Amino acid sequence: MRSRVDFTRLLIHELKTPLTSLLATSQLLLEETRGTRLEKLAQYVWEGASSLNTRTDELHDVIRGETGRLKLELKPINIERLLSSLVEENHALSRQYGTVLDLELPDHLPPITADAARVRQIMLNLINNACKYAAEGGKITIKATKDRGMVRIEVRDYGPGIPKNKQRRLFKPGYQLPQRAEGPGGLGIGLALCRMLVELHGGRIWVKSEAGKGSSFFFTLPAAKQARKAEVKAK
Repeated sequence: MRSRVDFTRLLIHELKTPLTSLLATSQLLLEETRGTRLEKLAQYVWEGASSLNTRTDELHDVIRGETGRLKLELKPINIERLLSSLVEENHALSRQYGTVLDLELPDHLPPITADAARVRQIMLNLINNACKYAAEGGKITIKATKDRGMVRIEVRDYGPGIPKNKQRRLFKPGYQLPQRAEGPGGLGIGLALCRMLVELHGGRIWVKSEAGKGSSFFFTLPAAKQARKAEVKAK
C-alpha cells in the first residue's frame, strides 16, 4: 500500500508539471483562434488537457482518501439551487450524447451540511456516467427527496442496465463497464471517489439496476442541523 501510494504521488507530480503549461498554452491558443477555422482544433486541445487534469486530480483525491488525508469544508448548502445549477451547466453535455437532463424536486428540501465543491464532484461524475450509458434519445432523471434526517439524491438513466454480478464491483477503483457512447475511457476511479466523498459526509451510496430498464445511483447527505430540529418541532 505504501509503495503504491508513493508511486501514484510521483506519477501525479510528473503529470501535473507538463499539464500546467499545457493548460495555460491551450487556453491562450483558444483565445487567439476565436472566430477562425482553427478554433475547433484549439477547443479540442484545451478540452483534452482539461479532461486529463480533472482525472489527475481525481486520482490524487483517491490516494488522499485512502490515506485519510482528504478533508471536507462543511457548510449549510441550498441543495435545490445546487442541483438546478448543475442541470443547467450540463445540458450541453447531455445533448452531445443524445440525451436530455430532467430535474424533479419536491416543493421543499431542507438545506444540507456538506462541502459544495465535493457534492458537485459527486454529481458531475454521476451525470457524466449516466450520459455515457443512457439510451440515445432518452433522458436522465435527477431527483432529490427527504429521507429521515438526510437528503437522498438519485441519478437515473434508462440505458441497458448493469448485471447484478457486476454491480458489486462498481465502486472499486479501476473497474469500468463498456460504455454505450464512443469517447475516451477514464481511469475507472470516478465511482470509487464518489463513495469516498459520500461516506466522508456521513452518507451512503448505492445502485439499483435491472437489465433493459436502466440504472439508478442513489446517495444521501445529512440535512443541516437547524433543518432537522425544525422538522422535529413541527411533528
